[in-house]
Amino acid sequence: KDLRVDKLALEARAITLLDEADSISASLFGTSVAATVGGWDDILLVLSAPDVSATMGGMQYADHLCVSATLPIGVSRKETVDVKTNAPIVLSVNEFTLTLSGMVSLGDSIALDAQASLDDWQITPLLALLPSSLTNDLLKDITVDGSVSLNAHVQGVYGDSVMPVVDAEIALSDGMGRYSGLPYTLENVGLVADAHIDLNDSTAS
Repeated sequence: KDLRVDKLALEARAITLLDEADSISASLFGTSVAATVGGWDDILLVLSAPDVSATMGGMQYADHLCVSATLPIGVSRKETVDVKTNAPIVLSVNEFTLTLSGMVSLGDSIALDAQASLDDWQITPLLALLPSSLTNDLLKDITVDGSVSLNAHVQGVYGDSVMPVVDAEIALSDGMGRYSGLPYTLENVGLVADAHIDLNDSTAS
């Protein structure tokens, strides 16, 4: 059957989740979801959550984050359910943006052929998103900065005994590192690394 929605919009001034048993608390303010559907092969979903906070076990995992997502997808249903991107999916948290594209086929196993990329993620504000209890332990007496970019391709089947193959390139530019116990600072560090990850054949990785 055909599916068509000219426009569907939902808005919530405040959404709150509280689980006292597991000490989980989450809140979203000003959240909106919009959908436009021209058919199963033409679906556009847009999410905006400009103020997201969450704590678990007394640890702050999200502190007034601005989150958004744009998903232009198509769905076909035969022996399997196939989901493909009509344009790149864009996921954002504050100034950090991740783009995804490709296809996922859902059946007895999951077949993937997808690309992911991120450009010029600044390390210092990225670390500021992590819980301070983690960064205080991991980066005690260490200062790091720079810009990170990533391009990755995932292809193959995910099942009980098989995993997809991942090829990735990661680049660091304008890198800086300093340890308080040493009188030296690494500056203007540039690095490009390639990775081939095949968990089906450890000799190929």
